[in-house]
Amino acid sequence: MKRLKISPSLIWFSVVIFLFWASLYVYVPIFPVHASSLSGATLGTAGLVISMYGLSQLILRIPFGVVSDRLNKREIFVYLGVIASGIAAVGLILTQSVQGAALFRGVSGIAAATWVIISILFASYFPQSLTVKATSLVVFIAVFAQMVATMAGGVIAGTFGNQATFYSAVIFAILALILIPLIRRSDSPKITVQFEEKTKFKLQWSLVAISLAAAVGQFITYATTYGYIPILAKQLGATSSELGWLTAAMQFAYMATSLAVSFLMPAKFEKVAALTGIAILGVASFLVVADTRMTTIFISRLLHGLGHGLSYPVLMGLAIKPIQNHHRATAMGIFQAIYALGMFAGPAASGWISNQAGLMAVFSSSGWIALSALPIIFIGLRLMPAAESARMVPAVEIKASKG
Repeated sequence: MKRLKISPSLIWFSVVIFLFWASLYVYVPIFPVHASSLSGATLGTAGLVISMYGLSQLILRIPFGVVSDRLNKREIFVYLGVIASGIAAVGLILTQSVQGAALFRGVSGIAAATWVIISILFASYFPQSLTVKATSLVVFIAVFAQMVATMAGGVIAGTFGNQATFYSAVIFAILALILIPLIRRSDSPKITVQFEEKTKFKLQWSLVAISLAAAVGQFITYATTYGYIPILAKQLGATSSELGWLTAAMQFAYMATSLAVSFLMPAKFEKVAALTGIAILGVASFLVVADTRMTTIFISRLLHGLGHGLSYPVLMGLAIKPIQNHHRATAMGIFQAIYALGMFAGPAASGWISNQAGLMAVFSSSGWIALSALPIIFIGLRLMPAAESARMVPAVEIKASKG
């Protein structure tokens, strides 16, 4: 059995990934409350502000993937992501309007859109047979950063005020920018690809189905944990520090599950894990509706993290596992763009739902969406081919023009 090899460059890359995600997530625990407190904001407009993060990714992830494959220079997107994250934090420091917050939350989405290339670059350090393990590992690093950042963000906000979390994000981004030059290209074999082959990508329907499954998970996550759970908790009297711990609870379970998937789960259970994870997300949402005590909400976030950790990293790996190396960023761009639809639609739709039917309807609707999606996800996963038979799958051909 092949083992994951850890090189010094990979360690520095992991540190950069940690700082990158810390800069994007240190203000996440307080951001929904911050957005809803801006002049003229309502629950609905707060949802729209939060959704700008997903909208940018929905628009940019496929183009980023295609450009990365065409240029074969993935490192420049690491710089782009870190710089955009720093600009977003500076903008959120300077603006106090709903429009400004929406704009710079969108800029943070531009930063997150580079995750398409960052994750592919990370996976390039490992053989193709270990793709799911490699993506699970990079997700673990990202979620560990998010967990630490959100815990710290809650404490920072409680001690120094909400604005201090945005300043912290700027510092994390600067540190990441300083360390990027220490990352060297992976030593994996380079494949020379003719232009005509390089500019053709066959879109497998199983990739679309897997991506839609991930979109369901992101819809629920951004509607609840990163959307209206902090607002509900604040209404129940939670402090800024407690908001940080609440978000961190989900991320701790998410991180632990991602790590277990990376090192312990046999490949034959990958599809079952993804399906089970989505079902658990639905259960976690219904639990909030059943009991609104803070203890129960905390437990529901632990369950949510378990479900998200079982589904997202596995779906991410399955999306690119059958794809040839020189098309992987394009495939990952499609996967992440489709699941970004959930990141955008989750808070946007939930803002409308909360205005029409009340806050608790956000959580019940999330639960029903998860359960309703299970049959579709099951069929999609059944369609997925093994890596060696991927070329036999009916496909739609995408060509990039020379111009």
